[in-house]
Amino acid sequence: EVTEPTEDEDIKNLITELKTKNNLTENNFAFFYYNPQTQKYYFDNQEKYFKGASTIKVPVAMLYYDKIKSGELTEDKQLQYTSDDYEAGGGTTSATYKVGSYIPISFLLEQSIINSDNTAVNILIDGIGYRNCREQIAKYSDEQFIDEFFTTNLITAALGYDIINHIYQNQEDYQQLIE
Repeated sequence: EVTEPTEDEDIKNLITELKTKNNLTENNFAFFYYNPQTQKYYFDNQEKYFKGASTIKVPVAMLYYDKIKSGELTEDKQLQYTSDDYEAGGGTTSATYKVGSYIPISFLLEQSIINSDNTAVNILIDGIGYRNCREQIAKYSDEQFIDEFFTTNLITAALGYDIINHIYQNQEDYQQLIE
């Protein structure tokens, strides 16, 4: 029996209460929820663009795992660490390697996800090229994106949902990322 997705009223009520309690509006809040077992979902302000911050790390890792799976890259391939890549934040990339070093993709992926290493993700993004990276991230969604999406780290709740749903639907391709 196929169950049609339905809006989760409990989540909707919880989010409505949290928004009221914390003075959250369409200008400062967006949300998505989806439970694949129950087929229940809830979206709030899903088309609003916000600064993506560290949410970029998961789709960047996905791109690399796709390239490794297709044979385009290997985890052993090394990317160069440039001075433009340094960014304060978690992880050990900048403590382990000096600017100019070549770093294995496997290390960068691990640091990016496990330690939320900003420098590691910047090196990974540079390895693809910023605009190219954003264009490839867009392939995980059917959404139509504004031009600024391709030049700035923006995300919507709808894209966040599409990314997580893509991982869920293709778990065998992203086993390392999930772990």
